[in-house]
Amino acid sequence: GGFFLISGTALATVIMAIASIIIARFLGPELYGQYTLALVVPQLLFLFTDLGINQGIIRFTASLRAKGETNRLTKIIKYGLLVKTSTGIAIFIINYVLADFFAATLLQRPDLAFYIRIASIAVVFQVIATTATSAFVGLDKTEYNALTSNIQAIAKATISIALVLVGFSVAGAVVGHVASYVVAAGAGASLLFFI
Repeated sequence: GGFFLISGTALATVIMAIASIIIARFLGPELYGQYTLALVVPQLLFLFTDLGINQGIIRFTASLRAKGETNRLTKIIKYGLLVKTSTGIAIFIINYVLADFFAATLLQRPDLAFYIRIASIAVVFQVIATTATSAFVGLDKTEYNALTSNIQAIAKATISIALVLVGFSVAGAVVGHVASYVVAAGAGASLLFFI
């Protein structure tokens, strides 16, 4: 399990690093800076979506799996996912509605409000993906954790780079970021459902 967690994280990190370098080269310093700043607020607000639920899912699913109580295990994952998704939706709404305020006040770049709104969509899907990966760890299916992380990294690299090359610039990079979490959430939720 540890091997899959370490190797999956390492591979995903390498893919994301290479993609970041390529995107930075295509966008240039000014536009890459805008892209990075547009992700700051949604990622900061994402921190408030966990509330310790991921750690609880890991702990209690591992404990219940060891005891053979699979019916309670399913409920913990289902309700954890429900609570985290509800929190993610609330954070998305706050981020989307207050994007102009965040861009003007926190970032002092009012022109980034549009990009912040796009990036805020990722929060909901990022919540689903991280909850699924936590459940995989608790279920001792760390290979699925690694697979989901790598699917997200590959999706981000390919979609972001393709959209930037086509000419969508910063918007393309941000949409690629969001799309990667949509893909990862879909993959993680599907794997979790079939487990």
